Amino acid sequence: MSNNYLPFEYDPVTGELKKPSGELCSQTQNKDGYLRVQFDLKTKYQHQIAFFLMEGRWASEIDHINGDGSDNRWSNLREVTRSQNNMNKRSLNISKRPHGWWDVRVVKNKVENRERYKCFGQAVIAAKRLKKEVHGDYAR
Repeated sequence: MSNNYLPFEYDPVTGELKKPSGELCSQTQNKDGYLRVQFDLKTKYQHQIAFFLMEGRWASEIDHINGDGSDNRWSNLREVTRSQNNMNKRSLNISKRPHGWWDVRVVKNKVENRERYKCFGQAVIAAKRLKKEVHGDYAR
């Protein structure tokens, strides 16, 4: 969308998107939990509109810090790269190997970090630790 006019008002504290009349926008939620609105025969995600209204530009990627796609409070949104956004997926990347071992695999910038455990519970703990070590603030 190249025009700078959007028929919405955004409350950064609540994350609500409203019409200029003050009425809440009609919204739908996709299967991943993200809220969408429709205007001018186009559908746009609410977090993208919120970012535009706050920053005056479109972001290519926006992360919901707490992982809740319906929480569009400004304090919960941050602009990220595709790589950073992929880091906070909930997947732990644990796989069962032959002979009963569990592999934990975390990748960042094409560098693979791998550890192996005999017990699945230890693998889960290690996967969470390794994601935090490798992905830092973007780990979830």
